[in-house]
Amino acid sequence: MDYHSYYIVLIIIWGLAVLFCTREVRLADQLSSQNSKYLLWTQIVLFVGILIRTIHLDVPLGTFVDETISAYDSWCLANYGVDQHLASYPVYLKSWGTGQSAVYAYLGIPFIKLFGFSIPVYRLPMAIVSCASLVIFYYTLRKSKIDHLLLFVIILFLVANPWHLMKSRWALDCNLAPDFLLICISLFILGYKHTSHRLRSVLYLSACIFLALAAYSYAVSWFMMPFFCIFLYIFLYRNGKIDLRQSLYCIALLIVLLLPLVLFAYSTVSEGEQYQLGPITITALDRSRHEETTIIGLPGAIYLFIKNMRWAFDILTTGFDAARWNSFPFFGQFYNVIFMPFILWAIFCLRKKNARNLFDNIFFIWLFSTLPILLLVTPNVNHWNMVWLPVIYFAARGIYFVIQQISWSKYPVIIGILVLFGAFAKEYIAYNTRSNPTPYPWGFVTGYEELLDFAKTKQLDSIIFDTHYPRILFHEPIDPYFYNSVKIEADKNGYKENRGYLNYRVYKPDSIVPLAKTGYIISKWELEKYEIDTTLFQKKQGDGFTLYWND
Repeated sequence: MDYHSYYIVLIIIWGLAVLFCTREVRLADQLSSQNSKYLLWTQIVLFVGILIRTIHLDVPLGTFVDETISAYDSWCLANYGVDQHLASYPVYLKSWGTGQSAVYAYLGIPFIKLFGFSIPVYRLPMAIVSCASLVIFYYTLRKSKIDHLLLFVIILFLVANPWHLMKSRWALDCNLAPDFLLICISLFILGYKHTSHRLRSVLYLSACIFLALAAYSYAVSWFMMPFFCIFLYIFLYRNGKIDLRQSLYCIALLIVLLLPLVLFAYSTVSEGEQYQLGPITITALDRSRHEETTIIGLPGAIYLFIKNMRWAFDILTTGFDAARWNSFPFFGQFYNVIFMPFILWAIFCLRKKNARNLFDNIFFIWLFSTLPILLLVTPNVNHWNMVWLPVIYFAARGIYFVIQQISWSKYPVIIGILVLFGAFAKEYIAYNTRSNPTPYPWGFVTGYEELLDFAKTKQLDSIIFDTHYPRILFHEPIDPYFYNSVKIEADKNGYKENRGYLNYRVYKPDSIVPLAKTGYIISKWELEKYEIDTTLFQKKQGDGFTLYWND
């Protein structure tokens, strides 16, 4: 199947966006001239935001390794009902042995079934969820009748900020969580504002579904979820917006939805065995990744805490964590250097309770709830993905206060945001559409596929590939039952590391020496580490990789 057939989904999305924005434009006739103008601007920004999050999903070029391993699990589930480890509908993917959230893999199933197996197709769920969160949040703001200039500024800054755009265009499972939580709070706010008790209950219960989805999407979110739920409930109760029956319904629904996840978390902590709960597998990991993402239980915790705080300061001010798939220097997550003062100004202006609106209170709850993440989780843009939306909101709030207080600043500030976004977009497109889009060997990788195909024509006994095995499985997916019967594993730090299958061997060789019927596919950033006598090999140059072989 031609993978471009997935564009039918994008055409439907764009058509729905046009209909929605057209409907919203009609509301402008009922507003004053100034508010009508702001609402029209907002529709243009909203539609552009949807378009740039969905068009050409083959950019960034190549595959990120976390995309490929999740995609192969999704393909296995779509075709065989098990993941790559033969677990039936796992609550959490075993993945590398250290775990990966499963929600994204399940969202990918219908698209793989309909449009085949390709990286743009697998990125569709992230693009759709990101666009849905934009539209639902906009609708919530508009229905809440906030000032139309504030509505425009919030949507403009959310659409134009680098973090949300970048994370919307690739299939990193954990990046679903912030959008699900944004949809969750939007539904809670719509319920808060609604006068019908029955509809409010429906909206609260719907919000709980997205709260559960956020929890399933990223384990790091568990640090904040209890605090978020407690503070939000207290806020709703104190304002008379939730009663005992609604509370019990929400609690009961969350218990049912989160039970498999709780069982998985308990099994992981207690190092229990893997088991079935009906068709669902309560996954047992080879080992937990908490040592890689948190300072909990690590020796020298105080030193690590101080080190993390310094690193956190660097990320918050410069916006760069040295991983180009997360951020670009200067642009950061929200043009950090430029707009950090706006955040501080917003907090200063909102320090009095009577100055805050409903959205301010809810986003303060969200931001305050992320404090355990900020203190305990290793600073990294993805690790901290639950932090950025409230930060973006308060940056937009600060922009609004500045425009209010300095009337002549409105157009320079808006134009400044657009110029910054244009500069970022130019850098992002230029960087991610090159043949070799990243200097990092663990980033987006392309150019190996044609060499794998060519190596097969040479009928080599062994193909040594210096990258991760899921990239081969993504390019050539195979029956997971057969794969498990032929894969080669080795012990590494307490878990089984895949070293290849069939005639593929996946590791970085110590040296490249001529062996009969053996090929080496080596990335160009690794080639300089080897001394290769090219007269002893046949060679095929690829885009980013080179194949050396002997017949």
